[in-house]
Amino acid sequence: MHTDFKVVWGNVTRLDSDTGTYSETVEVRRCLECNEEMFKIKDYKALIMAVNITLFLIWSGLFYSSFYLFQEPRFVLLAFPIYTVPIALAWFFPTKARKRYGHWKKWAKTQVFWELPK
Repeated sequence: MHTDFKVVWGNVTRLDSDTGTYSETVEVRRCLECNEEMFKIKDYKALIMAVNITLFLIWSGLFYSSFYLFQEPRFVLLAFPIYTVPIALAWFFPTKARKRYGHWKKWAKTQVFWELPK
């Protein structure tokens, strides 16, 4: 969070397995300049990194195991897109986080951060 904000209370509808839905009051931070909801960028960055690392490990495991499972190179070439395409599609899972993090990175490049004198 790089600008001042105000804390307001908002209602969120949550799912409940017994009754269906229920309302919950949550704390929401709103920017004083634009009145938009503020988000913690470190949470988005952590989510993106976790998804990237997990998908890479799954893809690597499938890639290396395909050489042991399929003896003929043509079967390896057939298996490659079968596991690569779903993993590539899963990469788009945190789209909202990627969009907000990308927007923040673009904004951060335009800012001039001054260091305190030593």
